[in-house]
Amino acid sequence: MVPITREQLSAEAPDLLATILAEGRAAGAAAETQRFKGCLDSAVLGYEPLALAAALDGKTTPAEASQSIIAAQRADEKRAKAAAERGPNALPGAGDAAAAEAAQKNAEAAAQAADAQPKDAKALAAEITAHIARAAAEGRTLTAAQASAELNQGKE
Repeated sequence: MVPITREQLSAEAPDLLATILAEGRAAGAAAETQRFKGCLDSAVLGYEPLALAAALDGKTTPAEASQSIIAAQRADEKRAKAAAERGPNALPGAGDAAAAEAAQKNAEAAAQAADAQPKDAKALAAEITAHIARAAAEGRTLTAAQASAELNQGKE
């Protein structure tokens, strides 16, 4: 049996090819929507920017997003414990310049992410999901990051 090429399928059964491509796009859009929502669902109070960044990168799985949030929580707990051990009169980050610098960078990154993104992550997810669905209806396949970029270009 000779394998059928895409060119042969396009020439001999264009409707079948279109159906197969549409099904693939729909499956891809559904998988991306599920991944995006899963990343946002991993958010816990105070760590929403991490979940949003994971959702928007187009590659992080919900499990990976959860792991990064847990790691951030543990790091914050260690810093809080160290601060408590130093006592109430100690300066924040005293004796731990690297931790203070990392905390400052994290705060700046979170502030930039908050300024660049709408405050309501679920509304953003819905907007991106709808854009992905519209693109799929047009025959285009988008990741969440691509959809977000297109939406942001429209707002400029």
